Amino acid sequence: MRRTLALLGAGAALGAAAMYFASGGDEGLGGPAASALVTGGPPPIGERVPRSIDFLTLAAGSVGITERAALFRLAAEADPRTIESLAEQAAALPNIEGRRVALEALFARYAELDAPAAAAFARTLGLPPAVLKPLYTTWARKDTRAALRALGELDARSALTLGVAMLDAIGNDDLGIARVLGAAPQLDGDRFRIEAALSKAAEDPAAALESLLALPPSKAGTALERLAVIWAERDVQGALAAAEEVADENLRNQLKGAVMRAWTYSDPEAARA
Repeated sequence: MRRTLALLGAGAALGAAAMYFASGGDEGLGGPAASALVTGGPPPIGERVPRSIDFLTLAAGSVGITERAALFRLAAEADPRTIESLAEQAAALPNIEGRRVALEALFARYAELDAPAAAAFARTLGLPPAVLKPLYTTWARKDTRAALRALGELDARSALTLGVAMLDAIGNDDLGIARVLGAAPQLDGDRFRIEAALSKAAEDPAAALESLLALPPSKAGTALERLAVIWAERDVQGALAAAEEVADENLRNQLKGAVMRAWTYSDPEAARA
């Protein structure tokens, strides 16, 4: 039943796009060049170019590197009115990768044009905070102070997700964290520092561990399990070696145990060898 409803939602979004063009509302995206990005060549002379339909068709299908690039290029040619129309329709698609990439492209573009308007519009869609990361990250790069002020007006859950995302723009270090916490007093400081540390784990697990160990042991211990899962997938031997270097005996044993559990789960035979 849920799959049927999801497919109906996708069909409704594409149908809305068709109605959009039937009414002549295609002025928001650039001309034939946009269609060429999707078709691989220029459209025939005099052909009406259904650019919004191109965008939504890409979003509803399988999205690889080529399709992702096309979605971002089409979004880059859109004006605010067209972005809002496309975002409403993309949000109605099933929860698939194409929907995520489409909304990422649209909100990043909208933030470049008018970040406050983009944030106000996003609130009308009732999307989860994770979907709005590109908006707030782009906003933080363009106008950090304004983005931080806006962060301070959000509820704690949204501020946590988006504040961590904004660290990509303003720096995931002590200064960047202090700026976010200063702008958003509704955040729990230790919890935010944990999430900020873990956001680095995929790229630099050693740096994530260093940040976690700067927290009170009672706080750090709760995050080590999550770090171990990420680290063990990347380099289990490196994770075990790093655990041996942890000065606090309790934390050292917690991390070693967490890495072994993650390893046993992901590769039982290797862990038993």
